[in-house]
Amino acid sequence: MPNLPGRLPLVIFILLHFSFLTAALVDNIQNEIATFFLVFLTIITGMFYRSKINLPSPKFKPGDILSIAAATLGALATFGMHLEFNMSAVLAAGITGLMSSVIPYINPKSDLGKELPPAIYCGAFAGMTAPLLAGGYIFILLAGITTGSLLIISKNAFNGFGGKLGTIAFGGVSLSFLILLLLNS
Repeated sequence: MPNLPGRLPLVIFILLHFSFLTAALVDNIQNEIATFFLVFLTIITGMFYRSKINLPSPKFKPGDILSIAAATLGALATFGMHLEFNMSAVLAAGITGLMSSVIPYINPKSDLGKELPPAIYCGAFAGMTAPLLAGGYIFILLAGITTGSLLIISKNAFNGFGGKLGTIAFGGVSLSFLILLLLNS
């Protein structure tokens, strides 16, 4: 792969999407209609990814660390509101996203002010993890950092596509869970 840094987000997304589709297929193997639909969806997803093979390599800058911190803050804030105030995860993520939306108005000329709200909102999706799965703030901290890192390496991928931030958060939580699972075994 000559352009590995540019393809890394694509590889991560492919693995995430196909692992999710595989899990859904295994769960529904007895249902022929669901199996047909999931196989069809897998083929369509594969065709989509095939059309996105040559992504440009992301250009990293020092402000990317702030985006990782913002995603982590968004995850912790959402999880904290959900856990400590007995608020629904959806409402907590909505409040986190709404609060982050005022950042660009603080300094309208700053590029960082435009990058932080999506990072915080992406982290908010990671913060929606069920407390039973997360087990506490340490997991959410790791999930926020992982989500922010995935957001940074995928900044050139899937721009303009709906679901990018949620998929990144799903990936961050899944990878964090996998990391902790491997460390504990």
